[in-house]
Amino acid sequence: MTCLPRLTHRILPLSLPPSSPDDAEGLNVRSTLPFGRADGAINLERVVITGYEYQIRWQPFENTRLLYNRALICIDADLTDISVVADAANNIGKISQQGRESAPVHSQSAMLMQKLPYDIQASVMYFRNSTMRWRRNGPPLEASERFDWRLAKSFNLGSSRAELAYTVQMNNESLEGRFGGLRYADKLHWMSLRLDF
Repeated sequence: MTCLPRLTHRILPLSLPPSSPDDAEGLNVRSTLPFGRADGAINLERVVITGYEYQIRWQPFENTRLLYNRALICIDADLTDISVVADAANNIGKISQQGRESAPVHSQSAMLMQKLPYDIQASVMYFRNSTMRWRRNGPPLEASERFDWRLAKSFNLGSSRAELAYTVQMNNESLEGRFGGLRYADKLHWMSLRLDF
């Protein structure tokens, strides 16, 4: 169990207040901007992250390994200076909420790895996380879970050791369209060849 990281000046993308000059030379070009002001990035947010993470490893048989990971993350976020926030009364709550929701509160994963005869290895992975939000005004990313699997065969190629593997990610479903119309991830299949020199 670990962690109490503190970020004292987290960078935030913000719309600059209308009273701010929009360029480095102080020239007023707001009339040419579609929303009347420019966007900026400011070291503004104070963040404290608390939580725990643990991992369990178990090898019930010589050729079988099981791993389980679980994490709980709580984020507390507030602003060091509200004077630079455009429309502060309506936006400060959104900014702080986005900070709190910028990582999933719960996440877990499990993996089963099995060595089979003839130098074949099989593994199955499971991942799950709770909702989170990438952007303040964007839709939340729903809780998701996925299953991956991998089948690999090791062999000698000349004087080198090699491995040919077939991997499938998102085997249980495609997450395309689940996040407010954003294309997030599809089922993926691929083969790989690794050579050890």
